[in-house]
Amino acid sequence: MWTATVYNLEQALKSDRYAFRGFNKGLETDLEAATGLNGEPIARSIHRPDEVYSGEYLDRAPDLIFDQRPGVHTGEAMGQTESFTEPSGWNAENVPDGMVLFHGDDIEPGEIDPIQITDIEPTILDWLGLSVPTDMDGSPVKAIFNNSSTPAQRSTETR
Repeated sequence: MWTATVYNLEQALKSDRYAFRGFNKGLETDLEAATGLNGEPIARSIHRPDEVYSGEYLDRAPDLIFDQRPGVHTGEAMGQTESFTEPSGWNAENVPDGMVLFHGDDIEPGEIDPIQITDIEPTILDWLGLSVPTDMDGSPVKAIFNNSSTPAQRSTETR
């Protein structure tokens, strides 16, 4: 059972950076020690924002991000509703590993090395011959295309 309380510090301690860092470290320690209904830890890992996110809005990222251990589902508003629920209906588990399938004449059959989710949209834009915005995270994955295909032979356009 969750025994610690999680606070929203958006306006409280952020003005005092030293106090906030100390509180944030304490919160990280509490998250590491937090266990679910079965007594197992709820967090597989805990990250600082710059370990997970990048870009000009990094300052808007959560102060701590925890990766739920497999089989753990935490509510979207811990402390306001039931903290732990079974995955069902709209309550699901997010997992870092997934699968993406590409099919068509331009695609090389087989498997490729793992890619990031942020690479999927630039790959599709490149496949369609559309320019990839320069502020988009990720890069086209040329390895999906067979060598004789147009997408494999042309340079990726950016805008």
